[in-house]
Amino acid sequence: MEINEKSFNMTEMDTEERSSLFNLQNILMTFALHWKWFIPSVVVCLLIGFVYWWNQPTTMAVRGKMRLIQQTQDKGNAVSAGLAVLSSLPLGIGNNLSASLGGAQGIDVEKEIILSSDLVTEVVLDLGLYTEYRMGRWGRSYVLYKDQPVTVALDRTHLLWMDRELPLHYHQISLTLSKDSEGYHADIIAGGRSIQKNFKALPDKVMTEVGTLFFSPNQSLTPQQRRAYADGFQMQVTIRPPKTVAAGFIGRMVAEAPTKSSTNMLHITVRDENMMRGIDFITRLVDIYNQQGREDMRDQNRLTDQFVNQRLVKINEELGISDDAYEQSKVKYQITQPAEDAAEAVGKKSQYDQQLIQIGIQLQLHDYMMEFAQNPANIYEVIPVVSGGMGMGGSMGMGSTGGGGQALSRHNTLAFQRKELLKSMSDKAPQVQRVTELIEELRPTLLTELSRTRQAMVIQRQNVEREYQKAMERIGSAPHIERVFTDIERLREIKQGVYLVMLQKREELAMGRVDVTDKGKLIEKAQVVGGSVLPNRNMIMLIALAIGILLPLVLLILFQFLRTKVGMRADIESASRLPILGEVFNVHQEEALRTVRTNLLLRLQPDQKTLLVTSDAVGDGKTYQAIQLAQGLARLDKKVVLVDLDLRHPGIAQALGITAKGGTFSLLSLTSPAAADVQSQLVTVDNIDVLPAGTPSQVHPSDLLSRDSLVQVLTLLKARYDYVVIDGPAMAGNSDTLQIATQADATCFIVKADHTAKAVVKAIDKESRLPHTMFIYNLIDMSKKKNKFLYKQVLMLLSFVLVLSSCSVKKFAYLQGADKIDLNKQSALYDARIMPKDQLNIHVYTINAGAATPFNMGSVNATSSTMGGAANLSTATGNQNYLVSNDGTINFPILGRIKVVGLTKDECEDMILEKIRPYMAESERPIVTVRQANYSITVLGEVGAPGTIQVSREKINIYEALAQAGDLTVYGIRDRVKLIRENANGEREIHMLDLSDANIMNSPYFYMQQNDILYVEPSIVKKQQGNIVTSLVIPLTTSLVSFSALLIAIFK
Repeated sequence: MEINEKSFNMTEMDTEERSSLFNLQNILMTFALHWKWFIPSVVVCLLIGFVYWWNQPTTMAVRGKMRLIQQTQDKGNAVSAGLAVLSSLPLGIGNNLSASLGGAQGIDVEKEIILSSDLVTEVVLDLGLYTEYRMGRWGRSYVLYKDQPVTVALDRTHLLWMDRELPLHYHQISLTLSKDSEGYHADIIAGGRSIQKNFKALPDKVMTEVGTLFFSPNQSLTPQQRRAYADGFQMQVTIRPPKTVAAGFIGRMVAEAPTKSSTNMLHITVRDENMMRGIDFITRLVDIYNQQGREDMRDQNRLTDQFVNQRLVKINEELGISDDAYEQSKVKYQITQPAEDAAEAVGKKSQYDQQLIQIGIQLQLHDYMMEFAQNPANIYEVIPVVSGGMGMGGSMGMGSTGGGGQALSRHNTLAFQRKELLKSMSDKAPQVQRVTELIEELRPTLLTELSRTRQAMVIQRQNVEREYQKAMERIGSAPHIERVFTDIERLREIKQGVYLVMLQKREELAMGRVDVTDKGKLIEKAQVVGGSVLPNRNMIMLIALAIGILLPLVLLILFQFLRTKVGMRADIESASRLPILGEVFNVHQEEALRTVRTNLLLRLQPDQKTLLVTSDAVGDGKTYQAIQLAQGLARLDKKVVLVDLDLRHPGIAQALGITAKGGTFSLLSLTSPAAADVQSQLVTVDNIDVLPAGTPSQVHPSDLLSRDSLVQVLTLLKARYDYVVIDGPAMAGNSDTLQIATQADATCFIVKADHTAKAVVKAIDKESRLPHTMFIYNLIDMSKKKNKFLYKQVLMLLSFVLVLSSCSVKKFAYLQGADKIDLNKQSALYDARIMPKDQLNIHVYTINAGAATPFNMGSVNATSSTMGGAANLSTATGNQNYLVSNDGTINFPILGRIKVVGLTKDECEDMILEKIRPYMAESERPIVTVRQANYSITVLGEVGAPGTIQVSREKINIYEALAQAGDLTVYGIRDRVKLIRENANGEREIHMLDLSDANIMNSPYFYMQQNDILYVEPSIVKKQQGNIVTSLVIPLTTSLVSFSALLIAIFK
C-alpha cells in the first residue's frame, strides 16, 4: 500500500513528538520508581557538603579605600617629590616638567607598588604575621590574632635567613603548645627534628635548628580572656618565612580602581580568616607605603640639594672674579661712581643692555643644564630644568626659549618612571628594560634639542648686540671707560641673578624637607565587605543538594540509555512508530488481556482475519498470548481456529493438554489437502478449534512452510472461521516467520520485558516485512519495579516527615533574669570621651561681634540684635571641625595645640573656656560648644543589615545598635557577641558579651563608644544541623514523596 510522502512526514513528526514526550515521562517514571536511590544520595551529599563547609576556613573580605594624593606645583613655593624643578622664577622664564615628579605617578604604577613583595613583607614583619596561632573547637580550627594566650616569636636574624634560603630550601617551625595544672608543654618540629619542652612559667626560650624561639604571655588579653585560658588550653603555632606569608597575602589581595575612569582612588581588598588581622594589615600597608614614599622624596630632595649647592659654590667663585675685576677697574681709571659717570653716555642703549642681561642669564643656566645632560653618569637621571631671570622689562624677552622642550619633558618623565619601577622589580624586568630603551633612544634627540635651543639663544643675542653696536655708534663720543664698566656690571648682574635663583631653590628644598606629604590616605577605616564571608554555607548546601538529586538521576538515565533491552513501554515507543496493543503483567492479567483484545479489534479491518503471533526468541510468551487471544475472540461468539505453525518448537498441544494427531506436519506434507483433511486434524478446546503441530516429519520445517499446501490450508480455514490465529515460530535464526507472514493479514509481535532487545523493535519497524505489525508488551515483572510496595513506603515516609517537621529550634531571649539583678549599679548617665582621630565641632560665641572671630575657623559673623539693640551675639556658621591627632591634641586658633583626649564634652568645653578668657574683656561672657562630628559604630556578622551606623546624639547602647542593624538573624549566637574597642593608646581590645544575660546592663560595655565594632558570630553544630535538616532535607523529602506519589497516580 502506497503512503503519501507528506502524510508519512507528518506521521514521523508526530511520532518524534510523542517519543520525546514519552522519553520525559520515562525519566519521570524512573525517578518515581527509584526514589529510594535519591533519599540516601541527597542525605549523603548534604552530609559531605556540611563536612566540607565545616572544615573549610571561614574567610571574609576586608576593604580599605585609599585616595592617591597628586603633588602638583600649584603653590609658589611648592616642591615636587623627585628631582627639583625650578618654578616661579623672578625673570619668569621657567619651563616646568610636563608631568609631576613625585606623589602618585599613575594608578597602574601605584597598584604594582602596593602589591610588591617587598612592601607586603615589611607589613608581615611589622605585624608579626609570620606566626600563625590556631585553636580548635568542635573539630574546626580558627585563627587567633592578638587574643592568643601565649606569644611565640623568632629572632629577626633567623627570619631573614629563612627568606634568603628560599626557594631552594623551605624552613618552617610547627609546634603544639598546651597548658594544664603542671604548666606549659611544647611539642616543637623545627629543621626536621622534634623537640619537647616543658615550662613551669613564662617567659622562656627554646633553641632549635632554625633559631631561638621566645615564649611570653600575651599582655594585651582582657581579664575575661585571661579567665578563659586560666584552666588550660591547646594551641597550634606555625612560623613560616615572611616572604612565603607575604606571597599568600598578595594572592588574596586585590588593588583596583572603583571605576575605570577613576585615577586617584584605589580599593585595597584582602581576604583573611580574621577580621581584625585584615583591618590591621590594610592599615599598616598604607602606612608603610607612605613611609617608603616619604623616604623616596627625601632621597630626591637630597640629590637636588647637592646639585644646587654645587652650582652655588661655582657661581660664588665666578662672582668673586667679577668683583675683583670691578675693583681693579676702579683703581685703574680712578673713579668711584661709574654708573653715575656713564649715565650721560648710555642713553637709549639701556634697553638693549637689559635684553643682553636676560639672554646672558638664560645662556648661563642653559649651559649648566647641558653640562648635566651630557654627563654619561646622568643618562638615566632626571635633568633639572634650571631657568630664571631678573624680571626686568624688555621688548625681546626670552622666556619662550629657556629650559628645553618636548624631548626634555619626555626624558624626565621616563627617568622618573624607571626609578619608580626599580623600587618593586629588578633592572632586568621587561618593564624596566623597555623604559631604559626609550631613554637611550631619546638621548640623541634630547642633546640635539638642547644644542638647537642654545644656538637660538646665541643668534638672538647676536641680533641684540648688533642693535647695541648701532646705539654705541650713535654715542661714539662716549668714553671707553663707560664700556669697560658696563661689561663688568652686566657680568656681575648675570652672576647675581643666577645666584639668587639658586638661593631661592635651596630655601624651597629646606621647606620641602619639613613638609613631606603622604602619597596615599585612607579616607575611612578598613572594614568587612558585606556578604563577603566564604565559604558560603547556603551555596555549598545548595550545590550538595543539586548533586544529591542529579547524581542518581544521571546514573539512572545513563543506565537507561545504555540498556539494550526493552524495560519500559516508552522504550518501544521511542524505538518504533508501530502501535502497542497493551501491556500484560505477570500478575492480574485478565484485564490486561481484555485491553489487548479490544485494541486489536479496533485496529483490524473487516477483511483481516489471519493473525500471526510471533516474537524474537523462544520463551517470550508468544504461544501463551496466541492462546489467550484466540480464547478472548471466541468469548465474543466468534469462530476462531488456533493454528500451531511453530514447527521447530511446537507448544500449543502441551499448553492446552491435548493429544497430538498428525497436525500441521501431516497437512503440509500433502500435495493438495482437502477440507476433510483439515477437519480431521482439528481438536476443539474451550469453544475454539485447535490445529496442533502434530508429529514431526522428516521434512525440514522451512521446506514444509514453503510448499503451496500452506496456502491451501490457510485458505480453507479462512473460509470457515471468523479469525485464524497462528502461533508462528520465533524470528531469531530462521526465516520461517517471514514465509508464514506472506499469508497473514496482521501480526502481533510479542515484546518480553527486560528480554527483547531494542534493536529488534527498531528492525521490525524499519524493515516492515511483517504485515500490519502491532506490539504486545508482555511479562512485566511488578515485583521488580517495586510498585507493589510503593504506597506503603510513601505513607511511612510521610509519617517520618511529619515527625521531623514537628521539631522546632529553640530561640534565645534577651535580658534573661532581668528581675533578679540590681539596676542601681549602672551609671545614671553616659557621656562619651574624646578619642584620637575624632572630629570635634567647636564654636565660640560672644556678646561683642568680632570677639569670637579669632577662635572660630572660617567664621562668618552674623549678628542678632536684642529688642533694645544693645547686644550683639557673634557666631560662626562655617565648617569648624578639628581632627584629634594621635597624641590626643588639636590645633586650636590662638591657643595652639591643646590636649583633649580622654575628656568628656563638658570637660572639653570648660577647659577651652578657661583658656580663652584671658584674651577677652571681662564684660564678655563667652560660650563654648563642643560636638562630635563623626560619632559612628559598626555592626557586622549575623545581623539583618550589617554596616556603619551614624549616631547623632552621642549615646547608643548595644541593643539600640542591634535594632538599627536589623537585629540578630536566626543563625546569630547571642551569648558570644564580640565587641572590638580601641583605647586612647590605639590598642584594640576584644570583649565577649552575653546578650541573653540581663547583667550586661551593669557592664561597662553596655554603652558603645565611637568607632566600636560589634561582631555577631554565626551559630555552630546543633543549630547549623537543625537548620540544615529543617530548611533543606525536610522540604526536599516532602517534595520527592509528593512528586513520586503524583507520578504513580498518573502512570498507574
